[in-house]
Amino acid sequence: MCKIAICDDDKEYREKIKTVIETEGILSSNEIRFYEYESGKELLEDADILHDLIFMDMRMPGLDGNKTVLKLREYNEAAILVFCSGCFEPTPDSINVGQPFRYIMKDLHDRSLKKEIPMILLKVKLCCGDSSVTVTSAGRIMRIHTEDILYICLAKRGCTIY
Repeated sequence: MCKIAICDDDKEYREKIKTVIETEGILSSNEIRFYEYESGKELLEDADILHDLIFMDMRMPGLDGNKTVLKLREYNEAAILVFCSGCFEPTPDSINVGQPFRYIMKDLHDRSLKKEIPMILLKVKLCCGDSSVTVTSAGRIMRIHTEDILYICLAKRGCTIY
């Protein structure tokens, strides 16, 4: 199941993203779970959900896309990030720390969105097919790919993953 977050204050644009993803056909509808957020604050409140793909609007009231991404990467480093905006305004931190996969410019006919979605979904499909384990350690939730695990040592009150 691929968890896709759409963080945009424009409800119509959130719906457009969902429609384009669903009609593309790369991921079937039973492989996708959408999560919609109107602000960066709402997205960060769902920190227990490790999204596989995040569409992030850059201009939102309150916590904008740049600031949200900096906080998001503290607990979800593996998510594929796609910036969406009507103007190009990334900061060096949002590029270096956020490491977006794509930057989609919003346009009237959604040409950029329709052009980029197939490549984004192929990347997600490759990553979602990967086996991983979600663990909680010292209050942080992390995803560890099973190919990175050498062995697990069990203890009385937990385990250590090497």
